[in-house]
Amino acid sequence: GIRVRAVPIKAMTLKKFLRIHGDKLLFASTVDHLFVVDHGVLIDPRNPSRNPPGLGRIVIQAWRAEKA
Repeated sequence: GIRVRAVPIKAMTLKKFLRIHGDKLLFASTVDHLFVVDHGVLIDPRNPSRNPPGLGRIVIQAWRAEKA
């Protein structure tokens, strides 16, 4: 199983979020969207390409996934 814990962050761009928190497995959200960051790889069903648009989106919440 997994355990999910909130990560306290200040609102920041997705580009900055990836630079700071990209070494973990995280769920992150913007105002209207939820996606996964898996050790620096952005997994986003809305933008499946390797270089997705929208790195200027503002991340407002994040949760870290850990093994239970």
